[in-house]
Amino acid sequence: MADSETSRTLPSVDRGKTVSNSDMRASCKSINRRNLLAVATKLLASRTAELREQRADRPPGPTPATELWQKWLLIHQRCERITRLQQKLEGQVLAAAGSFPVVTVAIPDREQPISINSFAEIERLRPKLNAGQLTEAISELRRRRKKWKDADRKLGFSAALAFERDLASQEGMLARVLWRAEPNSLAEVIAKLHCLIAMQDPGMRHKEAPWPQLRIILGDLVHIEQRRL
Repeated sequence: MADSETSRTLPSVDRGKTVSNSDMRASCKSINRRNLLAVATKLLASRTAELREQRADRPPGPTPATELWQKWLLIHQRCERITRLQQKLEGQVLAAAGSFPVVTVAIPDREQPISINSFAEIERLRPKLNAGQLTEAISELRRRRKKWKDADRKLGFSAALAFERDLASQEGMLARVLWRAEPNSLAEVIAKLHCLIAMQDPGMRHKEAPWPQLRIILGDLVHIEQRRL
């Protein structure tokens, strides 16, 4: 695969929407590190729809890994969107507040000032601070916290951050269920590996083993699966 480090958001996958074989062949011919996850997503979307149709007349059984992958992907993509939103909101809150709710204090036995973000930390450092430093640190932290909370209340950064954490928890749970599912096809193995890489190396930038090797393996598996289309 090419050495480009550019990451791309995975394409959305709609339940029931299929990708034509000709489109899959065209995309799979030019797999590189920039588009590996996107190409794998398109392939899996097509195979998930095909496998669902094949199982239509069969008795119910364990949820196939491709179906679990699709559920994971929807949460994964929502998590990516809310992450971008909360990062944007954090920047807006910071601009409105003027600073993070943190103060710096010079400690006599340390070369560099230390950053403090809680009153408990100030209390812990009380023996090392003179009266003036103590009063100033408490007053300044209280002032910065108020400005941050006022801006946060207006912009909704904390709500977005809490929602992101909830989605991340759901994503992790769905991923663990997917990884434990017994695969019955190559597509389901691809789904597991795609999920792992998308979560742990979304920018395709990890250079240490096993990530470069896992990316190569995913590309190989996608090529093999593409040949059967």
